[in-house]
Amino acid sequence: KKKFILLLTATPVQNNLIELFNLITILKPGQFKTEKQFKQDYLQKGSLKATADKDRLRALLRDVMIRNTRSAIDLKLPKRFATTMRLEPSETEREIYARLDGFIRKHGFQKQTIYLLLREAGSSPFALKQTLLAMNGKDGADGIIEAIGDLSDIGKGTALMEILSKNPGEKKIIFTQFIKSIDYIAGLLERHDVPFVMFRGDMSLKEKDAAIAAFRSDIPVLISTESGGEGRNLQFCNTIINFDLPWNPMRIEQRIGRLHR
Repeated sequence: KKKFILLLTATPVQNNLIELFNLITILKPGQFKTEKQFKQDYLQKGSLKATADKDRLRALLRDVMIRNTRSAIDLKLPKRFATTMRLEPSETEREIYARLDGFIRKHGFQKQTIYLLLREAGSSPFALKQTLLAMNGKDGADGIIEAIGDLSDIGKGTALMEILSKNPGEKKIIFTQFIKSIDYIAGLLERHDVPFVMFRGDMSLKEKDAAIAAFRSDIPVLISTESGGEGRNLQFCNTIINFDLPWNPMRIEQRIGRLHR
């Protein structure tokens, strides 16, 4: 019902080209006709990512889209420096991961459940525990839960404190996808007397604004879920710590884009 629509995004397509079809259909209904026709005309058979007619697709996009790349507008941004830390898990962590592997193989879960368990395990055992508690009737879940209960710290936590101890006055954002990982990190920082604020999706707008204001002012560390990777300008901070990595690379770019702008 709107007379005018303007869409602004740095990441218009994250997973497949159907996302592009949906965005353009909002802007100009009928530009790509139907989704079925769009797939037939512009996508390679059996793929939602590979285009079949790039030139024609670009021509139609020019009717509704202005695209400015960094190189085209000669935008001079500071250089990025990325470091990957490879960590050795403790014996208890190894046991948890080995048990989880056997648990998944034994029960033959659906892909979505497997992906969730693996993503949680990749973040922290504490994130994994919540899902396992909901499966406690499954053979093997209780053993993993007990092993997680024996953990007080993990290798990632030790490495995180090493990073935070360097240049303690420098502002740093710690990103994670899972609330239970945030809770672990918050407890870890409290034990080491590191001031921090949290930014979570379940906070009110007023609480989020207050957290960002405190971070901008005098708090050195912000712990954030993915909601902090969208729609916020945090270029006053120059260090991101990815406590875990989303499987969608555009999510990682969104995190970085809050600062690198």
